[in-house]
Formats: sequence, structure tokens, C-alpha cells
Amino acid sequence: MARNWAPTLERLGLLLAPTLVRAGFGPKADGRIDCAIQPWQRPATLDLSRRGALLAVRGIAGEARVRGEVATRAAEAARRALWEARRIESEWEVVTASASAPGSFLQVEGVFEQGRAAFSALGARGVVPELLGERAARLLLRFIDDEAAVVDPCLADQLVVPLAAARGGGRAVTSEVSSHLERSAEVTRRFGVPAQTWGRRGGPGGVEVGRW
Repeated sequence: MARNWAPTLERLGLLLAPTLVRAGFGPKADGRIDCAIQPWQRPATLDLSRRGALLAVRGIAGEARVRGEVATRAAEAARRALWEARRIESEWEVVTASASAPGSFLQVEGVFEQGRAAFSALGARGVVPELLGERAARLLLRFIDDEAAVVDPCLADQLVVPLAAARGGGRAVTSEVSSHLERSAEVTRRFGVPAQTWGRRGGPGGVEVGRW
């Protein structure tokens, strides 16, 4: 949220700073996020139709209550996969998270002139950390190859409610129309705010939220 969602909402005039206090790894969960939010000047609009050039690729890998330098290994695998596939240099942060249960995570981000994309992976029993890093890197590489995509599928879904609340409307082009995105648009319409998706589910498309 802090690294991908919040920076996008800044362009909508909404300034917030989420902080991970405690990671909520299963099965115990018990995670906590604190967030500072500044007053929002509305109406506001946001058009994410073109992404522009790739400016940076960066990532974060974290672990809690596990052994074997899991986060470092996952980050190195992702860094290596990006370099070997496209000669893309990436910057990485490795952190130790507070958590009630053991676990690990990795997120890799592509920052473009106008668009953003982030892909994550959670550690699982029996899955080596290197595989997590490679999976996330491949997802970002696929997004980069799709020159029409502006935001990743999860970010597109997470933008529908803020676009509706902003009252000024907006649109976002994504690499994959998910069932979550379609449902978010449907629920938004039920509250009287015009919202629609385009494109086939599982394929490229986008969402548009109207001014109201």
C-alpha cells in the first residue's frame, strides 16, 4: 500500500502514509497497519491511460521468525532474473518484520512516468525463496512487455473506490481485467456512481469511473 497504492493516490490529491506495524502471516494473522491521512481536496480526477517510459525497478523483501536468509535469497533471485532477461537493474531493500507467526514476502515494482505496477509473492512451506523471487520478476517482465498497460491488475481494482470518492472521475488501463475489478465497478454503480470496465476478463482492458 505504501509503495504502490499511496503514491498513485497522491496524484488524485489524497495524501496518506500507511505503516506496517505487524505483518499478518497465516494461520495466526494478527497483522496491523497504521495510516496517517491528510484532508482531501475534492473533486479530483486521475487519467491513467498512458504509462510513459520505465523510470525505475525496485523491490522489497521481508521475513519474520524464519531462518536461512529467506528474504535476501528471494531478492537476489528476482534481481538476477530481471538482469538476465532484460538487463534491467533493480534496487532492493531487505527488512525484518514484526509478526506473530513466521513468514516471508517479496514485492517488485516498476515505476513509469505515468503508471505503476507491483507484483508480490508470499513465502510458503516447501517453496524455496528463489522461486518466489523468480515468479514475481516474471510477472513484472510480462507487464513491461505489454506496452499498453499502465497499472497492474490489483492497483486497478484498488483505485475504483478512491476514484468514486474523489467525485471527479477517472480511468485506468490495466494488463488484466480481474473479477475483483468487475465487482468493484458493479458495487460502485449500486451506490449511484457511474463505473464500467472494458476488455475481457483475464485479458487487457481497464476501468472508468464517471464524474458525479
